Amino acid sequence: MKKKVSGLLLILATAAAGTAYAQVDPGVRPGGAGAGTPIPGLAANELAFFDAGRDDFAEQEGIGDGLGPRFNLDSCGGCHAQPAVGGTSPAVNPQVSVATAFGAQNALPSFITANGPIREARFKFQPGGAADGGVHGLFVITGRADSTGSASGCNLVQENFASQQAINNVIFRTPTPVFGLGLMEEISDQTILNNVAANGSAKAALGISGRVNRNGNDGRITRFGWKAQNVSLLLFSGEAYNVEMGITNELFPTERDLNPNCQTKTVPNDTSGQEGLDDADATLSDIEKFALYMRLLGAPIPSTTAPGACPHQAQTKLTKRACQLARDRSRLSLHRSANVHRNPAPRHCLRLPCVRQESSLHCCGDRIARIGHWSQHSNLQPDGCSHVAYVAGQGSRRLARRCPPAAAAARPAPGPPGSGRSWRRRG
Repeated sequence: MKKKVSGLLLILATAAAGTAYAQVDPGVRPGGAGAGTPIPGLAANELAFFDAGRDDFAEQEGIGDGLGPRFNLDSCGGCHAQPAVGGTSPAVNPQVSVATAFGAQNALPSFITANGPIREARFKFQPGGAADGGVHGLFVITGRADSTGSASGCNLVQENFASQQAINNVIFRTPTPVFGLGLMEEISDQTILNNVAANGSAKAALGISGRVNRNGNDGRITRFGWKAQNVSLLLFSGEAYNVEMGITNELFPTERDLNPNCQTKTVPNDTSGQEGLDDADATLSDIEKFALYMRLLGAPIPSTTAPGACPHQAQTKLTKRACQLARDRSRLSLHRSANVHRNPAPRHCLRLPCVRQESSLHCCGDRIARIGHWSQHSNLQPDGCSHVAYVAGQGSRRLARRCPPAAAAARPAPGPPGSGRSWRRRG
């Protein structure tokens, strides 16, 4: 009898805990996007760099630009479009049309749908059983002939994603906003370490913990990319250009697929000065302009309407205490005297503000598995908050997390939890 009673109490306690930490999506945020504008106070030359970077970020690439041989989409802005350029998946998934655009001969994977999120796919394991985890391009350029060039001589075949799904070997990533990344790039390593160490014993008792990821060459804390593997926005841009669009550049000069019949432009495809030396816009490479755009892109603006300024609904004394400890703040003087506040929080402290006001960037976060990059691992929420997932770096599967549903400005998140926008471990 005692065992039965204990079991019942355990079930009730578990149910109560689930209710206390449940999160409710309040729906689509009304009004304007509240994001996508440059940092206030930029000088004229900085605004010029911002505009040039935004144009290149939104531009569609073609065969003559080096697209492929394998790729996920043909534009940075195609993936990062909602609620403004620099955001997340748009209302209509452009991967559906790009699969067969300009005569390309791709079959659409079952997990890519018109009203679903943009996805990239990774395989957990290689055929021999060794760990994989790398991005596998969804599409190939075979048969494509656009205004920039032709891939008629390319005979690459898509990977068989259906067979990998059948053995549960596919994991997904969705695009996350890049709003405010320049502000995060300016946070010093010491500030990040101070935030991790603050109230360490009390945090550990409540399960609030984590570690930073470091660059293997110089030891600096890395903060950009799905596994926080890149130390700078320039490196992040170069990797994404190569991995997502197949376009080689001065940081990643080697094609990921070396089929000689599918090389359509001199390698590296993107270099400095290839459009001339008359002005900075022409001289800079694409990845330099991508980095400048993200560096000068402002953080999200908070909503002024219901549900308002992101009230945190703590529901137990334990939860309240955990969130107080997780909101330890540390300031750093930034360019133009902006202040950065880091507020790493446990998973159930999701309703905290993460917005840039006149002189401050207030950041809230998930558990401090990774302290650094907030909007790369956040989705703008309908109330103006950013819900953040910090990750611990390459090889750290147990600490990496997905972002919560993106329900900003234009439409609700497509699909229920598990559709690519729910909290889950990320491989």
